[in-house]
Amino acid sequence: MENKIKQAFDSIHAEQELKDKTVASVLDYMHRQGDKQTKKRWYRHRTLLTTVSLALVAGLIAFFVYRQPVSAVSIDSTTSIEVHFNRFNRVVEIINYDEHGDVSQSSLTSNAQTFEGLMEEILAAMDTEDIYITVAGQNENQNRHMMAYFENYQSDENQTMHLYQSSDEMMMQAMEMGMSMGRMNAMSQLETAGEDYTDGEFDDDSTADIMQAFEKHHRQMMDSNHMQDGQMQQMMEGSMHHNRR
Repeated sequence: MENKIKQAFDSIHAEQELKDKTVASVLDYMHRQGDKQTKKRWYRHRTLLTTVSLALVAGLIAFFVYRQPVSAVSIDSTTSIEVHFNRFNRVVEIINYDEHGDVSQSSLTSNAQTFEGLMEEILAAMDTEDIYITVAGQNENQNRHMMAYFENYQSDENQTMHLYQSSDEMMMQAMEMGMSMGRMNAMSQLETAGEDYTDGEFDDDSTADIMQAFEKHHRQMMDSNHMQDGQMQQMMEGSMHHNRR
């Protein structure tokens, strides 16, 4: 292109210095225009790349948040089903455990994605007399919602539902250990209370046996607390009567 411009000016009859300056000015103008176009293209490419990168990061964050479990429900009987939910109370994962607390190859097929819909399906399909349900999560409002659902659930009159609440630390620990939260919570409570169980015996015991032992211990603790509350109330009443005299 530059050679063609120079050849074109060579055919013009003018002083050589004037022609050289004119050619230089034209070439400089063309270079500057080319630089402007290059900068514009680079700016458009950079803007597009930035937009795509931000969209990708936002998508990954949204996916991580949606898939992140923040609460769990463990339903234990002869076998166990544990369901993890995200912060929107949507189903993230369903894990099945066999009678000894090991992850089972069997899977629960369900199209339900909400807490209420899935719990309705699971509880309606349970065919055991005693059902042990453990709830835990990072959000207290979500925990209260789940507990209220189970407390108001109209179960089969031939079934007995035992309801417990655990901690989000226990939920995360059970996930890391690959164990149902209900089984781990029961084992932890029994060990803390000094019951006649060892780790080895726990490993050999069925989940149903552990949950039955835990329920027995739980009731004893509840009865003991009620007795202490009653004794405290009597002491307070006695103190009030004494003061009146």
